[in-house]
Amino acid sequence: MRLDAPLSSFPRNPRRTRLAPLLAQLDDELGVHGLPAPPVWFSIDWFAPNSIWGFAIPFYLASDDLIERERQSFGPLEDSEPEACLRFLRHETGHAIDTAFRLARRRELRAVFGPRSTPYRSSYEVDPWRDDFVVNLPRWYAQSHPAEDFAETFAVWLADAGVGRTRAAGEKLAAVAACMEELADEDRIVRTRERTGAIDEYRGSVELLFEARVRTFELEERPPFLPTLERLFRRTGGTPDRSPAARALRGWRPGVAARVIEESGISRASFRMLWPIFERTARLARLGHPRVEDRAAIEALTRAALRSLHALRRGSWLLSR
Repeated sequence: MRLDAPLSSFPRNPRRTRLAPLLAQLDDELGVHGLPAPPVWFSIDWFAPNSIWGFAIPFYLASDDLIERERQSFGPLEDSEPEACLRFLRHETGHAIDTAFRLARRRELRAVFGPRSTPYRSSYEVDPWRDDFVVNLPRWYAQSHPAEDFAETFAVWLADAGVGRTRAAGEKLAAVAACMEELADEDRIVRTRERTGAIDEYRGSVELLFEARVRTFELEERPPFLPTLERLFRRTGGTPDRSPAARALRGWRPGVAARVIEESGISRASFRMLWPIFERTARLARLGHPRVEDRAAIEALTRAALRSLHALRRGSWLLSR
């Protein structure tokens, strides 16, 4: 789809886009258990509204061209490949089922997952080696909040991944299985169907949706290395892939990689996972021409990478999406 195309021409129904086979598979998985398929609509990002039956899907997943545009702006994507996208669909379905049947009120689920009334935090501590949480979405997302723990456990159960995914989390998977068996073919309690945050609320071209996504991400918690990047660059323009900051980072990467690998002992593959986060952050912050010489930049980026790795090992910070 052309970026200058009017939003009036954008498909409103995800089931009539490239997502059709994935949503059909999701419907089949739910149907096996007698569970209803939630309504879906396109919005700026993934989310399942409170007190509403259904969930939103990011608009860029509507076509391969939009996925490529999203990748240019935000770097590697976690949800564009079919199996990864299914993990997100199952997770959001877990939220939708949770809302539709008001499962947060169920004493047996509160006993296993904790109260959904627990406040959300802008960041959360994780222990990658804990075995009482399933792993479905990246960054050990089940550990972020009881509601996310439920949605993640539902997603693993729906995918029929089984208790083998993790040992102690078997109690949670069993609780979800028992609850879903009870809900089979039951009527929903919550029937409100609104398209909260749908792209119908926007006017203009498709490019406007990408601009709205950038503004949304700029409001997120600042990654710990962003102050370092801001000291290294001026705030000037440029397109996402051809900005002065992007060119400078590509030139500095080998030097930073050598230093970080030597001082931290991490593998080159681990460094390849970390570096795109720097590049994505620089794009989102609209950083431009370098302020410093190459040697000083490599030193500063090395320190920032090592601090971030140390924080990750302590479990106090997670690589942002």
